[in-house]
Amino acid sequence: MSEPDPAAARWLVLQIVRIVGVATVLIGLLHTAGRFAPFTGLPPEIGYVFIGVGMFEAFVLPILLARRWKSPPP
Repeated sequence: MSEPDPAAARWLVLQIVRIVGVATVLIGLLHTAGRFAPFTGLPPEIGYVFIGVGMFEAFVLPILLARRWKSPPP
């Protein structure tokens, strides 16, 4: 049996981080529109926080992870 490729696992983690970031943005947008039932009673500013965190997760965090995981030159 061959060893699993670490690049494949890292690619999967990057994609999951992006998907979670987009989902967080959508939750924030739904909350600010008043259409997300679990957060009823909370101020709409919480939705803006979710949007900001989700944008960070979707756009910045994958870049930071890719830099950290970059292979050293041969």
